[in-house]
Amino acid sequence: MNHLPLMIVNSIPHRLQRYDTVGDWYDHSGVLHFCVSNMTPDMEMETLFHEMFEWYLCQKEGITAAMVDKWDFSHPDSDDPGSLPGCPYKKQHKAAMKISKLAVKLMGYSWGNYCDSYEDIANDLSEQRRIK
Repeated sequence: MNHLPLMIVNSIPHRLQRYDTVGDWYDHSGVLHFCVSNMTPDMEMETLFHEMFEWYLCQKEGITAAMVDKWDFSHPDSDDPGSLPGCPYKKQHKAAMKISKLAVKLMGYSWGNYCDSYEDIANDLSEQRRIK
């Protein structure tokens, strides 16, 4: 990779995510897409930072979007497939979590309170997805 690819960033209704996640990245015809579920602006930005950093680290290690998708789509019952044993991008996901924690701190939240709010919103979105 000599330069960053064309990137499209979208905040979308959760029901339009490719699977039950609040943050996703994928390649479509050479265009990199980042999709975050509609949440609060701070939560959307933190999720976007996480996804972008995770993608970048994966690219540096030769981990493709197809490899990530194969893993994520084969673990539909996991709330966090990136943290599961055997995950091909676990190291990159853990590093992106450090970026998430820094972003949350810089936005003025405590990590624990932020995670509680994030989980509440993510659970509500997942429940809405199941209903529709």
